[in-house]
Amino acid sequence: MALVEHTLFGDWDFTAKAIELLQNFEPPTNYCVKFSGGKDSIVVYHLCKMAKVRFVAVYNWTTVDPPLLYKFIRDEYPDVVISRPPKTMWQLIEEKGLPTRGRRWCCQHLKHRDVRGDLIVTGVRSAESPARKKSQAVELCRQDPSQRLIHPILTWTDEQVWEFIHYHRLKYPPLYNDVVKRLGCIGCPLGGGMTRELAENPKIANAYRRAAGRFIARKSAEGKTYKWKDGDEYYKWWVSGGSKDTNEDQYELYG
Repeated sequence: MALVEHTLFGDWDFTAKAIELLQNFEPPTNYCVKFSGGKDSIVVYHLCKMAKVRFVAVYNWTTVDPPLLYKFIRDEYPDVVISRPPKTMWQLIEEKGLPTRGRRWCCQHLKHRDVRGDLIVTGVRSAESPARKKSQAVELCRQDPSQRLIHPILTWTDEQVWEFIHYHRLKYPPLYNDVVKRLGCIGCPLGGGMTRELAENPKIANAYRRAAGRFIARKSAEGKTYKWKDGDEYYKWWVSGGSKDTNEDQYELYG
């Protein structure tokens, strides 16, 4: 495809600008493309191919991603590095407790773990959240200022993302065919479909429940007391709205 083409929707100017951005900031080694298997990272991956820049794509497996997503990445993107975490979600819950909006330790330990290089390409888009509207196309990483983030599709709309995918006949996870707008960890506190996701994935739900029980049992053995008498109560609190708790010190309050 040329840098700018004409379609029924107008010029592909947004594609040309993304490619130009990637070419202008290409590092002497490789970009690190943060690949999640979702629609945005699929677009970014193919933009890097079109820009002919050097890159390595890394998928940080969280151990609670939808099984169909993991299979899609493994089958359709065999060159993507699947990075497995030192500890699973269940081991981390036993140590830290269930993640909430105020205590999102899971992203740090599972999602943002394996970064290969200091120039990171993401599929971040400003339309996704108010916080992301403040992002710049090229910016320093807040967690590690030694790294720079490149957001080539920052200003793209959902329609432009899907137009790009359909125009180039790119494969995407079948989960999107179930009217899923966002792919992420099953039971994510930030997701809007936590109850549905856990109901559709009973094995994952039971794994959360068991890990919650191990956390309460371990803390009880250390002499800690909480408002939950056991793991079942803790898990029920979490599912019924506790996951939305924004109090970072809630465990200390009950400890």
